[in-house]
Amino acid sequence: MRVVGIENMICDYYFWNNQVFVNGGGTVSNILVNLDHQKIPCKLIGYCGADEQGTWIRNSLKQTTIDIQDITITNHPTKNFYIKDGKTTSYCPICQTKKERYPNFSLEKITSSITPTDYLLLKDYSITNVKLIIQLSNPILLDISTIKHFIYMEKEKIENYIFYPYKIMNISEDTFEFLLKKLNQTKKELLHKMNSELIIITKGKKGTEFFYHDHHYDFSIENPFPEIETNGCGDTFFSNIICHILLNPKKIWTETDFQKMFFESQKKVEIVLKNIGARNHIIPNVLIKKTNKCICMTFQIEEKID
Repeated sequence: MRVVGIENMICDYYFWNNQVFVNGGGTVSNILVNLDHQKIPCKLIGYCGADEQGTWIRNSLKQTTIDIQDITITNHPTKNFYIKDGKTTSYCPICQTKKERYPNFSLEKITSSITPTDYLLLKDYSITNVKLIIQLSNPILLDISTIKHFIYMEKEKIENYIFYPYKIMNISEDTFEFLLKKLNQTKKELLHKMNSELIIITKGKKGTEFFYHDHHYDFSIENPFPEIETNGCGDTFFSNIICHILLNPKKIWTETDFQKMFFESQKKVEIVLKNIGARNHIIPNVLIKKTNKCICMTFQIEEKID
C-alpha cells in the first residue's frame, strides 16, 4: 500500500515579523509529508524547477522517505506562493511578479509510475485528473478546496466528476455550498448521489462533518486553538484521516471512531497552528537573506530555523 500524489513542486514564502521564511508547499505535497511522518509509504510525481528554489525543495524532501525519483526537473522557474497577513497569492508582494504555470505533465509518465495497489492523491479538478480517473482503477483520495474550476463548468461535467466513487473525498464547506447552488440540489439530494466511500466536509473553526455509508456525523470545535499561521492546517487534518482509513482497510467505522479521529486530527492541527508554515513541524523552514534583488529572483539562505 502506497499513496502516490500528483503535483508540481511549489515554493512557499512566509512573511512574518519583517522576515521571510521559505519551505516547500502545495496541498498534495503537504499531505504526503504528513503521511510520510506517520509512516505511510508515499511517492510524488510532478515537475520541479532547475533553479535554486526547486533544488532546495527537492533536497528538503530527502529529510523524508517520500519517493521522488519521478520528479522531473524542468528549466521552467519554480512556482512560488506568498503568504502574508493571512492571505496567499501567486504574485510577489514586493515586485508583483507572477511566475507562469508549469507545462502540462505527461500522462504516460504518471501512469507508468503507478502500480495497481497504489492509492492516488489528487487535488481539485483538472483534465489530467479526469484522464487518470478514466484510465486507472486505483482508489482515489480527492481534496477539493476551491470553486474556481467549477464556476463556468457545465453541470454534467461537474456531476461526472464529483459523483465518481472516490475512496475519500475531502471538500471545503464553501465549495460544497457552491455546488449545491450550481447543481440546484439540496444537501440531502447531493450527498445521496455522491458515491464516495467517505465524504468529509471541513468547516474550519466550526468543525467537520463525516458522511460514511449513509451515516452522518457532525463534530464541532468548542475551544479553537490560538493561531500563529494557518497555512497547511487542512492538509494535516486530511492526512490524519487518510492514515486511519488506509491502515484499517476492512474496518467498519463507527461514530465513536470518527469522533476519536476528529479530535486526534485537531491535536495535530494545533501543532501546525503553533508554527509558521504548513510543514515547519516536520521539515524546518529556512530564512531568506535580504539582498539587492527581490526575494522572488534570488534564493540565498540566511540560516536554518530550528
